Amino acid sequence: GVPFSTLLLFDLSYVVCLLTFIFIQIPRKVVRENGRLLIVFACRTRSVPIESIEEIRVVRRRRGCCKDRRLCAYPHKCFWGYPTNFDRNIIVVTDTRCNNYFFCLHELEEFLADNWPEDAEKVQVPASAIEPPVVVGSNAL
Repeated sequence: GVPFSTLLLFDLSYVVCLLTFIFIQIPRKVVRENGRLLIVFACRTRSVPIESIEEIRVVRRRRGCCKDRRLCAYPHKCFWGYPTNFDRNIIVVTDTRCNNYFFCLHELEEFLADNWPEDAEKVQVPASAIEPPVVVGSNAL
């Protein structure tokens, strides 16, 4: 058989590579500039032209994307990013197959207020987009 130390080294290397891959997929910040959206990752910065963005949507992440039918609406699109929040996340869908993004933000309300459509009747973000999640069907103790 294979010595235990070799297996342990392989397992540790595998876990480190996996965690590194996840770490570099987490966006550090999102910056809106004139005509583009910059998504800054640990090792790279992606520039997304505003003209190529089809949709920016706030979604609630659940156990399987097909339960809430958000990401399943885009079966032929590849999404970059790894959301670190299981509450509310943002998907950015572009007109390309591979440059789509899935992430969460610490200051979601500020992002929504800054990026709300200019042609909307009200500049304020709707309360349903920023209200905290509510557990339905649970008895409070």
